Amino acid sequence: MGWVLIAGCLLAGSIAGALASWALAARTARKSITASQFWVVDRSGKPRAMLGVRADGTSGLAIYDENGEPRAGLSVAADGAPMLTLADQDGKLRALLRVEVDGAPLLSLYDQKGETRAALVAADDGTSVLALHDQNGKQRTALAVALNGSPILGLCDQNGQSRAILSVLGDGRSELGLQDQNGEIRAQLKLSADGTPALGFYDQNGEVVFDAP
Repeated sequence: MGWVLIAGCLLAGSIAGALASWALAARTARKSITASQFWVVDRSGKPRAMLGVRADGTSGLAIYDENGEPRAGLSVAADGAPMLTLADQDGKLRALLRVEVDGAPLLSLYDQKGETRAALVAADDGTSVLALHDQNGKQRTALAVALNGSPILGLCDQNGQSRAILSVLGDGRSELGLQDQNGEIRAQLKLSADGTPALGFYDQNGEVVFDAP
């Protein structure tokens, strides 16, 4: 009899718990809104924010200024990468913060013409790179720290081709390499860890034409 009473109490408690859960779910459902897009407008009816799913299936939040120009956005791209975008008063993209699919964070800055002027990335292999671009979007300078901690400075010509590389290697050596228009090393100055200098000149095939000492 005691077991039956205990079972009955447990059953009653289970039913009461279920009824309480259903009531809570019903109250929650009444406070929920389901839609593919949700717009927020100001007093004059101008859109100021939109949260929703776009036609391409990507989701995002867009924030507009008083003139209806998109100024900020938070979204997840089709490849799954989350990104934050900031635009100027004309709605042109000026800054982008993105985490790539491989986990590497990327920050890009743009000018008023939409050209990339600076980019900062922490690659998945442990390398970090800061790249600066000219008014045509061509990379002209890159400062990197390799996985082993070695700093590297690269200078590029107007075509974005690397023309000079300065580096300090992990074993204490420092090197300066000068490149031709094809990116081939033609002159190199080295300083070993013990302070011994070395100079080398190379032809277009990479063959040594002068080496000192």
